[in-house]
Amino acid sequence: MRSIWTTLGVMLAWPGGVSAVEPEKEPHPLSAFLSGKTELAEKLWTVEADRLRGVAGSQEVFVAVTGFLGISQILLEKFPDAEKSLRECYAVARSLTPPDPGAVANTEQVLALALAHLGQYKQSEELLIAYWSGSRNQPEERVRRRKILMTNLAHLYLAAGRADDALWCAEQA
Repeated sequence: MRSIWTTLGVMLAWPGGVSAVEPEKEPHPLSAFLSGKTELAEKLWTVEADRLRGVAGSQEVFVAVTGFLGISQILLEKFPDAEKSLRECYAVARSLTPPDPGAVANTEQVLALALAHLGQYKQSEELLIAYWSGSRNQPEERVRRRKILMTNLAHLYLAAGRADDALWCAEQA
C-alpha cells in the first residue's frame, strides 16, 4: 500500500534531491516546507503542481505535491486555495490505478480541515467519516483511525456549535 509519504520517496529521487540545494538556485519545495519557509514552499509546490498537472505517469507525485501545497496553504490560512488544491489532490488520488488508499485517507483528513475552516461542516464531517470507513477491512488500522476520527470530529462539532456531539466524540476518543 502506497501513501502520500511513500510517494515522497519518488520526489526525493529528483535530480539533485533535497540535500543538493545550491545557494543561487531555489530550494526543493520539501526542503523549504520542512525548514518552516511556508510561503516559499507554497510558491514552489504551486510551480511543481503546474508542471506535473496532466503529465502522463506523474499522478503519484502530483498527489504528493498538491497534498503538500494544500497543507502549506492551510498553514498560511489560505483556506479557499487549500480547498481547491486538496480537491484536485483527492480526485487524482482516487483515480490512481490501483487506488492509493493511504493518499486518499491523508487527503480526506486534510481537506476536511480546510472545509471546517471555511465553515463547511457537513462536508468536513462526511470526509472524516469516509476516512474512517476506508479502513473497513483493516482491523488494526480501523482502531487507530477511530481515535483520530473521534478527536477530529470533536473539534469539528465544537467549531460548528454542537457541544453535546463534541463531548460525546471526545469521550469516545
